[in-house]
Order: sequence, then structure tokens, then C-alpha cells
Amino acid sequence: MPQVIRESDSTATRKGLARHFGRDEIVGCLGLAAMWLCLQASGYYPLSLADYAGETSSQTIAFYHLIYNLALIAVSGAFGLSPLRTLQLMARPWLMGAVGGAALLAHFHLALYPIDAQEGGLLAASMLAIALFAATMVALWAIWLSSRAVNSALTLISLSFLAAQVVTMVSSLAEVPQNTVLLGCVLLETLCIAFAARQLGPHDSYSSQNEASLSFDKQLWGMLIPTLFLIYFCDIFIRLRIGAYSGSVEPLRQFLTAAISFSTFAIVVFVQKRLGKKDSEGGLIMTFAWLMLAYLGALIVMLLFDAENRFITNRILVSCSHCNEVFLWMMLIPAVRGKGQRAVRCFSLLAIVAIAIPWALSFDAYYLLGFDQIFSGKDILVYGIALAVAVAATGTIGFLLMYALRSNNQKVADSSASAHPLSEESIVRMLEPFSLTPREREVAQYLARGYSAKKIAEELYLSEASIRAHTMHIYRKMDIHSKQEFISYIHEH
Repeated sequence: MPQVIRESDSTATRKGLARHFGRDEIVGCLGLAAMWLCLQASGYYPLSLADYAGETSSQTIAFYHLIYNLALIAVSGAFGLSPLRTLQLMARPWLMGAVGGAALLAHFHLALYPIDAQEGGLLAASMLAIALFAATMVALWAIWLSSRAVNSALTLISLSFLAAQVVTMVSSLAEVPQNTVLLGCVLLETLCIAFAARQLGPHDSYSSQNEASLSFDKQLWGMLIPTLFLIYFCDIFIRLRIGAYSGSVEPLRQFLTAAISFSTFAIVVFVQKRLGKKDSEGGLIMTFAWLMLAYLGALIVMLLFDAENRFITNRILVSCSHCNEVFLWMMLIPAVRGKGQRAVRCFSLLAIVAIAIPWALSFDAYYLLGFDQIFSGKDILVYGIALAVAVAATGTIGFLLMYALRSNNQKVADSSASAHPLSEESIVRMLEPFSLTPREREVAQYLARGYSAKKIAEELYLSEASIRAHTMHIYRKMDIHSKQEFISYIHEH
């Protein structure tokens, strides 16, 4: 995996990586696209690989799918709690090849025989092998993405998702069987991660203090909670509207879902391209606002046209859910930048919370507990859609108001600092009780004058991530929580 770009790298090198899509980026984009195709193939992946002869009960299918979900939870949890060295060992090409090879054999086993003809022990073993592969891929791609610059990682996630939608649309139009596409994805993903794993550097390259944690944690939670709610709503609500299990997703449904997802996420790429390196935080916030508005639009379409076109409205809702799942990855990238172990924990937890649990509830529990009989023939549209609209609208408006207030407070703090210039000696004297390091005192002097992190980084010849890290340490020692509080304290004392 590519090592983190350090402070000593030349400006020309950084610009070259930003402007050109090199071999590493192409490999990463292909591998991530293959991962999206597998994870979002259907709610009952990997059983979607197997032909459905119609004789096996939905409860039996749900039982074997529950094995996969429980194994995915267990393996992801183990990776999240393990030291990073465990993942470094897993990233060795020969071991990654073994995991990928076992997963490929399991996919072949499922693809060659109908579910009704499967032997129970082999079917369960296939579920376990594919769960191990999926959890490992999520963890290793998380490390790979966390080692890259934030804007580069966000762009790769967006482009890989768009590429996955293009593959789905083409394969659907060409009527290529879904199990054939998924077999190719497992092989491609194994080759891509094995190539990337050869460049995995030591743990120290992921733990430098210069690589700061996310600078807008409250905003992260403000985006995370409504996004997760809408994912759960879609997975559970759609399943409640479907009767018995009927096998793989039809090509027309695959095409329509991919087309809507592509159109929606193309706006995300446009936003990122417009902002460039200037404001990755603003790009994420604009992406969040756009996806929430798209989801609200989808819900309104369902309210108006669902009775006549339930097929289309279901596809719209599923597409929005897929986009939100990818956005969760984008949201976590700044939080785990340069921190391999933190990346593994965050993304392993994401695999549990955003993939395994919602599908265990919406598919496995739905059939095993007999909810398919309870909700059969009952229209729960009005109440469910009304709840989703309320949550989506409240979450979006509340978050944007919070961001607007934060931006306004920042402007007030900046104007206050410029209106009351302070001497260097007075600032140092006021900060003496807090035992700041020399570098922190240096950063604090610029903060007191209202400088932004970018401006301080230019003055001190450091990265913005380093400045944000020092700023967080200063706030923690002074028991304050914002730049406005810091400036207010300085001027009051």
C-alpha cells in the first residue's frame, strides 16, 4: 500500500499526484469498484450467486444468510480490536491470495449449484469464507485509503462507485448473469489488493502526530446519524413491502438502480472537482446536503406516484441508500487520515453497523420471525414515508443551521481578533499556566490574532493537519472547545 506523503516530499511530487491518475490510483479505483459491486449486489449477497429453484423456503435461505452476517460481524469485530500488525500480516500477498482464493472457490460453489441442491455444511462453509474475505477487504482498503491525501481518497471513492454503476448497467443490458460478474469482481479485487499490499509501509507511517484527526467531529456526528437512519429505513422498509424471497435481482432492476445511483453521485464528483483542494470539509458538507435533498426528493416521489409505479419508486429508494452507504466511507476518511489502526476500527465498525446489521434485520429476521406473513398484503407506505421525510428534513435542516452558526461564529471571532491586536509578550504571559509546548505556544499566538489553520500552516511551513492537531491539544489543555472561546479568553484576560 502506498506510504503516507510526508512533509519532506517535494511540492512538485504532490502536485504530480494531484494532477495525474497514476498506476496506484487506477489499481485502487478498480479494486474499490469491485468491492462496491459485491457489497451492493443485493441484500442477500452472497446467496444471490446461487440459482433459485423455488423449492427452498425463505426461512431456510434466511438461516444461511444469517450465518454470513454473523460471521461478517465477528470477523470485522476481531479486526477492529486487533493491533494493526494483524492486518499487515493479512496484507501479505500470499496470505491475501489464500483468502481471495478461498472466497473465489466459495463463489464458484454457490454459482454452480442451485440453493435447493446445496449441502448444508458446504453452504455454511462458503458463507464463512466469503464473510472473511469481505471483512478483510473492508479493513485493507480502509488502510489504503487512510494513507492517501484526503481529497485524493474522496475522489477515488467517488470514481470507483461511478465505475461500479457503469459495470452494472453494461452487464444488465448485455444480460450477463450476476454470478459471473461477481466472480470476476472477487478475482479482480484480490489481484488489486495484493498489488497494493506490496507497498504497505511500517505502522509508524500511519501514526505521525502531524496527521491530525478530524477537525469537525460534531459535524461528523451531525451527518452520520441521519445518514445511518436513512440506510436502515430503506433496507427495512423495502423488505417489508416485498413478499416471499424470489431469487436474484432482475437485470432491469439492476440497470435502473445503477442508472439512478450514477446520476445522483455524478453531482458529488462535480462538487469535488469544483472545490479541488481548497475545501475538503466544505465538499463533504455539500455532498451531505445534496444526498439528503436527493433522498427527500425520492421520498416525495414515492408519496405522489408509488401507487402506480412501486417498481420505480423502490429502485429510487434503493439507489439513494447505496449512495448514502458510499458517503459514509467518504465521511470517515478525514477522521482516519494517516491513522491505520483507527481506519481499521472505524471501517470495520462501519461494515457491522451499515452492512451486516441492517440486512440481518431486514432479511434474516424478517423471514425467520415470520414478518413476511404478518405484513403480507398490508400497505405501510404512508406512515413509513412520513417518518422518513420528517427525519431527513429535520436532520438536513438542523445540520445546515449548525454549520451556518459555526461559520458565523468563526467570522465573529476573526473580526474580534483583528479589532484587538495583542503583543506577543502578552499572549505568551497569559498562556503560561497551561504548560503548552513551544510549538503549541507558537500556534496559539497566531490563533489569538485570528489566523486560519491554512494561514498558520503557511507561516510555520507545516501542514494544515499538523496545525489542527496542535490546535486541538491547545484547546484540550485550556478546557475550551472552539477558536471563538480561545480568542474570547485571550481578550478577557
